[in-house]
Amino acid sequence: MEQFKRYRLPMLFCVILVLLALIAGIAINLVSGIGSAAEHISMGQRYLNDLNYSEAILEFTNAIEMNPSSREARQGLSTAYMATGNYSFAADVLEDVQDPYQPDEEISASLANIYYQAKNYGKAIQIVSQLIDLTDDDQYYEQRENLMREWHSGARTWAAGTDQELSISNGNVTSRGHNTLGQLGTSNGLGDSEYEQTEFASAQFPGTPHSVYCAGRTSYVLDGSGNLWAAGENRWGQMGDSYATTLPESGWIQLTTTGDVLDAAGAPGRMLVLRADCSLWEAGYGSSQTMSRVSSFDSVMKIDSYGQTLYVLTTDGSLYASRSNGYSYYGDAGWMLVADEVTDFQASDAGVIWLTSGNSIGSNFGMSAPEGWTPQEDGTVLPDLEVVSVASDGSDTLLLCSDGSLYIYSAGGVTSAGNNGKVTDMYYADSMLCVTLEDGSTLGLQNGQLQPITG
Repeated sequence: MEQFKRYRLPMLFCVILVLLALIAGIAINLVSGIGSAAEHISMGQRYLNDLNYSEAILEFTNAIEMNPSSREARQGLSTAYMATGNYSFAADVLEDVQDPYQPDEEISASLANIYYQAKNYGKAIQIVSQLIDLTDDDQYYEQRENLMREWHSGARTWAAGTDQELSISNGNVTSRGHNTLGQLGTSNGLGDSEYEQTEFASAQFPGTPHSVYCAGRTSYVLDGSGNLWAAGENRWGQMGDSYATTLPESGWIQLTTTGDVLDAAGAPGRMLVLRADCSLWEAGYGSSQTMSRVSSFDSVMKIDSYGQTLYVLTTDGSLYASRSNGYSYYGDAGWMLVADEVTDFQASDAGVIWLTSGNSIGSNFGMSAPEGWTPQEDGTVLPDLEVVSVASDGSDTLLLCSDGSLYIYSAGGVTSAGNNGKVTDMYYADSMLCVTLEDGSTLGLQNGQLQPITG
């Protein structure tokens, strides 16, 4: 026993020395690891400056492996991915550390820029709207308005109503069809139910047109200054000009003078107007004969309609639908939720198709998944493409990707639509999917191919 006591203290001292050495080693390794991460970040920044993105990606990835919480490493890796066109990876790197309930302002600003560069305007607008809720900073209101104007800058040059069609050709509005209520914009055949203008002719629009729309027997034109005009039926006050009439009248009436209208949509007897500040306005059956703001929605980023159904997409990603047939409209309570986490959508006589924030595609008319696409639990399908916008007539679907390429999905699979030019808008009109190009020309999907259409 005495011998054991004699050697106990030296043994304890040795054990303590060993423990201290282990602790010191761990501390040195930790310091060394942090230093190594910093070195990788420094090298990554150097490769970024030299435009050597593959090496930059490698360096920033190594830094994140050593220090997963490094904001600088994640920002650098995201920048490198974005420079190579890998927008999905660029976003994922930052979203992995973003708190959806308490978002970081700097990360959110970076994500908004990534989605803007990818031409995913819907997602960018949603993120900037979150920044507005977070900070109430004027710069984000301005940024959102700029995004809205750019997203809606594409022209709609073809529209069809109950018995009239409108087109923009060579900078002028043309029309054809019946003119019983003045929906052609002219006095030709006004009030005559037997009169029909079979060829497109000047609609005598007095301004410079940007887009055309039809809702029932009411025709609308959005001019190049951001103001809305109308002609035709106004029996429910859907023109929002403080009066209603059943008498046929010819000529165009200017409905707004504020220069901030981005889009219009309508159903028989009812009109919706979207402004650059994301406010939604309406007139007609169920509301008033004067254009008034829709109280159901604080901020809206896209609207569309077909037939008697109108659709609204809010900046929080909620897609709503409402029906109006001129005889039954249920007010604000008539808006029904169709889907959430939506970034883009388009309406047709088949129903509505939408794109989610997770890059999957959904519809209320059902879509099968071609080879390479993955069915999701929520009923949507995940394509093997980085899609930013969709349009469909129920059988053929147009897919616009972040790199500007356009694809057609039909029963025969997914095929390239060819290099037709930069796409600025996709929509459904007159039983046809239409594509507007940057040069102002319009293509229609006919027999599985995009072909020029004129009016």
